[in-house]
Amino acid sequence: GQQNRYPETGALHWHRQSPEWTCESLKSTTAAPTATAEESVNLFHALTDVFLQSFGNTKGYVKCDGHSAEAGSLFCALTYFWDHFAHDALLTEFPTPKPPIITPKELTALRNVPQKELKPSNFLRWMIVLIGDLHQPLHWLREYDYGRDIKVQLQGVNSTLLNTWESVTRYGSGGVVKAEHMKKRYRESVHAWQDKVPTVLFRDWARDVAERVCDDVYTPLHDALQKANNTRSLEDGVWPIDDFMKRYVSIGDEFTTLAGLRLAFVLSEILEHRKHKTAHSEGRGRHHRRKNWRRNLCVNAFIAIIIVPLLLVGFWAHAQVGGGSIFCLARTHLKV
Repeated sequence: GQQNRYPETGALHWHRQSPEWTCESLKSTTAAPTATAEESVNLFHALTDVFLQSFGNTKGYVKCDGHSAEAGSLFCALTYFWDHFAHDALLTEFPTPKPPIITPKELTALRNVPQKELKPSNFLRWMIVLIGDLHQPLHWLREYDYGRDIKVQLQGVNSTLLNTWESVTRYGSGGVVKAEHMKKRYRESVHAWQDKVPTVLFRDWARDVAERVCDDVYTPLHDALQKANNTRSLEDGVWPIDDFMKRYVSIGDEFTTLAGLRLAFVLSEILEHRKHKTAHSEGRGRHHRRKNWRRNLCVNAFIAIIIVPLLLVGFWAHAQVGGGSIFCLARTHLKV
């Protein structure tokens, strides 16, 4: 793949910000021994809220400002590639993103990629891969080198937490996915997505996935550490994960399904923007769900109220100075 040929592009698959956000609080904050299950759950949800105050900006949203997201990181790469398919005239129909996205003008990781490979078809491939990366929780947390520094053991085989998550779908239930069920989920989700441009959706989806890293990926490991009375860190030792691998698989299946549904929507949006761009270049109009036909009708009517009388006055003045009647000239040319 391109990452093997151009190693510097590997940076595009991971989130980076300054300062980095972490799940360090999990090491020193635990529920009381007498806490109920509900109290323990509430505690970790509260901690997640704290973590999100350091993910991106203070509200858990990322933008490509070099702080909440570096220009060459996962979110910014997605916005960069999307920008090559977006039709500017169509983007004006959507609300201005707040906070702003700040899409990078270039990606330094692509500087060594030959110009002949920097084309829409390759950008589309990049987008597809990166949307998959967006739905892998560990790609949003640089702590422990995205899970590479944590050694785990599954079914007697040692690996890293990252490698386990990169292949977690191999351990899935293997059940048959019913097409009608997926179509229903898509229809239920698409209404909310249609009100936002994909760059804003990328940000929302990133926040959704990042929220799950500490709660769903590191919390089970943290519990294992506590049971082993380990006072050091998750980087010390090898952690058996057989007991909660089903939980990992369930989360992996969920995110894989979401990635597929969301990818389908983004691809449909790319197609729609391309159709509008083509129509615009040919001087034709094209309806879009975000366009307000009533507003456009009122605008056109207001223009007509001003322009039509001015045209009639101009034609009349033209005839008065001996220039001939525009209507007579038109009839003459039509006869010819």
